[in-house]
Amino acid sequence: MALSDKQYATPEKQVAFFDKVLRESQSLPGVVSAAAVDELPGSDNIHGSGLFFTDREQRSEDAKVVLCDSVTDDYFATMRIKLIRGRYLNEADSKNSTPVAVIDEWTARQNWPGQDVLGKSLKLGVKQTPRQIIGVVGSVDQGILVKLLKGQIGQVYLPVSQAPMPAMTLLLRTAADPVMLIPSVRNIVRGVDIEQPVFQVGTMEVARAISQGSQRLATSLLGSFAAVALLLAAIGIYGVIAYSVGQRTREFGIRISLGARRLDVLRLVVRQGLLLAAAGIVVGLAGAFALTRLLSSLLYGVNATDPLTFAGVTGLLAIVAVGASFLPAYRAMRVDPVIALRCE
Repeated sequence: MALSDKQYATPEKQVAFFDKVLRESQSLPGVVSAAAVDELPGSDNIHGSGLFFTDREQRSEDAKVVLCDSVTDDYFATMRIKLIRGRYLNEADSKNSTPVAVIDEWTARQNWPGQDVLGKSLKLGVKQTPRQIIGVVGSVDQGILVKLLKGQIGQVYLPVSQAPMPAMTLLLRTAADPVMLIPSVRNIVRGVDIEQPVFQVGTMEVARAISQGSQRLATSLLGSFAAVALLLAAIGIYGVIAYSVGQRTREFGIRISLGARRLDVLRLVVRQGLLLAAAGIVVGLAGAFALTRLLSSLLYGVNATDPLTFAGVTGLLAIVAVGASFLPAYRAMRVDPVIALRCE
């Protein structure tokens, strides 16, 4: 819901509107909890601010960018975001109380390593009022655009009473099918303000699928590029081995004339292909170890140096190398010694 600047010109009116909608939504049958946030997790709409500290010297150009969201009291419970230390936001964090903030675990670990951050202060801008950190919560997934531009960055949550926003997303956790409550929620909003539009209504599952669309596209493109690279590797190994076999036709004829078994020739050629592939794999693994650390923020469900992943890729490339070497090796094995010895 995006409130009209004309009708809801002051922060007090904005807060009052969302408070009333939340109270009435909470009373609906089947609603477990209700909350609101200005941007859903995983959104590519970046609400960022510079992070400044009150306990150390810092230049403006050195400020780290953090995502900053205004949330209502029950947001963390509704979204099942785990409390690590301290407390969640509550009704006591009002406009007239001490400015406070809740940060995610990644922000705490990066900026106050090995320290207890509770009670420390931060500022979201050079001229902004310092805010006391009252809680640390678990980190949530961030949008692909954020990851591509900045990698993993911090997350700061502010009470909506202290940082009101004219546009918010209403969140309802329900015990039954949430889709059944959509008409009731529309009626509640219409009852508070008949002219207020409600848009992009759906389940969190759908919202996440939409936000991950660009991520799936990027993953598909990377997968396609990887498949092309694998095909080029196979063609390259085949070309090198085929050329080598062509140059060594006379040698293979002599070997077979002197009693070498055709199977030995096959093994010789395949071994050559595997040696070439092994050299490439060693160089590739070194590059992969270096690059995956840089791309670690884009990985999900796997470590940057996951041994099973590297072992699987190495095995796949070895199989490709054997397959690419087999056809030239088979041709070498079938060489007629008489014809080979006449070959210049």
